[in-house]
Parts: sequence; structure tokens; C-alpha cells
Amino acid sequence: MKVQSRSRVTPWLFVAPAALLIAVLIIYPTFWTVRLSLYGGQGFNFTNFVGLNNFVRLLTADPNFLDLSQFPPRGAVVNNVLWLVTYTPLVLAIGLIIAVLADRYFGAPRPRDLPAGYSNTRELGRVLYTQYAYAFEIAAVILLVAIIAAIALTLRRRKDTRYQDPARQVKARREERVRLVSMPAEKE
Repeated sequence: MKVQSRSRVTPWLFVAPAALLIAVLIIYPTFWTVRLSLYGGQGFNFTNFVGLNNFVRLLTADPNFLDLSQFPPRGAVVNNVLWLVTYTPLVLAIGLIIAVLADRYFGAPRPRDLPAGYSNTRELGRVLYTQYAYAFEIAAVILLVAIIAAIALTLRRRKDTRYQDPARQVKARREERVRLVSMPAEKE
């Protein structure tokens, strides 16, 4: 008896949603950002093509981005490079040390032969939703509270900041805002 082969389309049906999300959320915004970086304008009206002038101005005229006029150099680029060079290896080293010490002192069980059909995903789900269900729920609540707190802290009203009120802007009438003045013409 001949076993029917799976359709060649089936794998693509599983990959399509992820590929679509990657295209919509990563690839399209990346190309749009590159396109916008080549234009100039006011507000959200980017109609004036300036080419690479934005980058030239950023690298030569903005001391907050990169200031090479003094030693050591300063600016956002230097801060990011320093952060990357010092913080990333430090975090990796600390994580590696913790992993080695945890393995040495708590002794993780050694791998065993697993039966056919064993699924790591199924086992992880079983353990997560049985043995660690409460810890998982507590962590979710803590993260939710942290997200709400972060939003509340960033959306607070400050007295020294001016805000727009779209309702007042829509209600505005020309008579309240503009005063026409009639002046005699000047003669030379």
C-alpha cells in the first residue's frame, strides 16, 4: 500500500502567518523609515526630497549626536557604543557565572533517553500549567502592574508643559482668532 505524500503547500500555510507578520511589522516599517530619512519637511508632511543631506547634517552639525571636536568624543553615538561594549559582555559574563554555579551546586539531572514521540513543547506546557501555574500567574500580574505603572508615569500631566486641546481647536472660529486691520497705503 502506497503512503500518500503530504501536499507541498501545507508547510507554506504554516509559515505564511509568521511571514506576513514579519513583512508587515518589520520589513515594511524598515523600508518606510529609510525612505523617510531621504525626505525633509515640517511635522508629518515629508514632501521635500533632500537625499543624504539629513545624514550629513546629523553627522556634522549636531553635537548631541556626535561631537568629535574634543577628546574624548561625546554624543549619543559614543554613549551607545560604550553601553554596548561594557554592558553586553558584563551581562553575558554574569549570566554564564550564574548558570555554571547553579549547575554545580543544584546539579541539574542529566539527560535521559526519551521515548519516541516525546514533545518538548507538550512537556513544557504540562509543567508550566501544573507545577508552576501559580508562579506563572503571579509573574503575569506583576508584569501587568508594571506596564500600567509605566503608562501612568509617562502620561501624567506636568504643570510646566503645554498641551493641545483638539476639542478647543475644532471649536475655534475665525472671528475669535483673526482681526483684519485696514491701513492706508504708504506713498514714496
